[in-house]
Amino acid sequence: MRRGDEIVLVRQGARGEEPFWALPGGVVDEGELVPEALVREVREETGLEIAVQTRLAFVRQIDDRRPHQPVAAWGPGCLATVWVFEVDSWSGELDACDPDGVVSEACLVPVDEAVVRLRHTHWLELPADYLDGRVEPGSFRFERWHEDGRVEIVREPPSDNLYLGRMSTVQQPLTSPLVDFFLELCAIPSPSGQERAVADRVGGYLTELGLEWDEDDTAIELDGTTGSIYCRLPASNGAGGTPIFLCAHTDTVPPEAGIDPVVGEDGIVRNAAGAILGSDNKAAVVVMLEAARRIVEESRPHAGIELLFTPQEEVSLRGADAFDHTRLVAHTGFVYDQGAPIGEIVLGSPHGRLLDFRFHGRSAHAGMFPEEGRSAVAAASRAIADFRLGRIDEETSANVGVITGGTARNVVPEWCFFTAEVRSHDERKAVDLVREMLETAAFAASLGECEVESEVRPSFPGYRFRENDPPVVLAATALRAAGFEPTYALSGGGADANVFNARGLSCVNLANGMMEIHTPDEHIAVQDLEAMVEVTLALVDAARET
Repeated sequence: MRRGDEIVLVRQGARGEEPFWALPGGVVDEGELVPEALVREVREETGLEIAVQTRLAFVRQIDDRRPHQPVAAWGPGCLATVWVFEVDSWSGELDACDPDGVVSEACLVPVDEAVVRLRHTHWLELPADYLDGRVEPGSFRFERWHEDGRVEIVREPPSDNLYLGRMSTVQQPLTSPLVDFFLELCAIPSPSGQERAVADRVGGYLTELGLEWDEDDTAIELDGTTGSIYCRLPASNGAGGTPIFLCAHTDTVPPEAGIDPVVGEDGIVRNAAGAILGSDNKAAVVVMLEAARRIVEESRPHAGIELLFTPQEEVSLRGADAFDHTRLVAHTGFVYDQGAPIGEIVLGSPHGRLLDFRFHGRSAHAGMFPEEGRSAVAAASRAIADFRLGRIDEETSANVGVITGGTARNVVPEWCFFTAEVRSHDERKAVDLVREMLETAAFAASLGECEVESEVRPSFPGYRFRENDPPVVLAATALRAAGFEPTYALSGGGADANVFNARGLSCVNLANGMMEIHTPDEHIAVQDLEAMVEVTLALVDAARET
């Protein structure tokens, strides 16, 4: 753990042993991965939290045949593999808090002094050599420690040093490129209408793959910073199979705090800053791009793939609605925009209606002439109190989301505004509930001797699939091929799939493992990101064979 010209050392020694200085570290517990052990041991011995990204310094494998090992955790006849990492980023304060009671002190020490301290313990001479520059980053060595004290280098390389060679790369991230890319995108704020930085990164990724792409001119129409990005991979297997399109959106709901995406020891990605993560829908963005990379680099055959990345999905699907869907060659598509375990296929989405209410009363001094006033807030509140809100039935819901009004606490409010929505899988029920809310608002306004203006507009069109519809069968086939048993559900939300289905295409929404979306508890497992890449490749394979 290096910062400038200093590194972190710990003073350790079990009861009855002579204390010595060493690098922070320890033993990998049963069922634990090396990166997880690294994070845990550093936290336990130093109180510091290390960054996800690190570098491999060197690897050492030791066949220790001596009856008394210098490391207490090693047993007789131990074969130990020692991974040593370079860490240059961490947070927290140094505090030796080892639960095992082995570490008594942790401190930053100048590198030159650290080398001297480490050489006092013979089995720590190798890290000292590394700090001295005598060991190349990425090196590895195999040794056998004999009972008579001899140290045997199992195979000498054809050079002066004792190392067999170098790893293929010095950079050894604790995560995969897929996860690193996901963390990178999540860290970029992209509320609806402000997706420019994410769109540029997506376009750059496609360019790196050698793929042609374009961005449409809908940014002005949407009053935003970006349009939709479209990329087409022509079929590689002739005319057979079913071409498909994959769609993800680049915007998120507005984050209410900073975004600091981190991978926990449990393999779950969360926002350490206590706001949304942005897995909705950046998890789908990175998965689709990673699948495209695999298809290109592995020359995987396919029946034609189109990639579409839309803005402003979180505000009534405006990006998809503005996109010219006639550009799509494929009539079958998929979005990954359902917060549920992988395997869930969304068969239906509700019809949505947006309602805006504007109550107008009469202002007056609240203390001197209250009887002359007509409170728009009171009238609007009466209407809201009389609305049927929440879960109306298994198909229908309603909500009032925002209310504003008044000018001062001592003035009877002349104006009050609020917004509401209705959703139902039965369009007739949605229409009936909207009519009921309009009538309720009008009655409340009349009781308060106020006026009310209302506006109703569609939010998104609903749709319904059957389990035996070809796009659903295709999704189920791919999920089974990737090791997931399909389940079927109705969604209470809208997605870009709603727009495409309303325009005569068949677009299925698949759950991708993101959880608690739109909340500070939003999270997704690394293994689900990786699994959705396999699901995507299985979709491509299944489509090729249909």
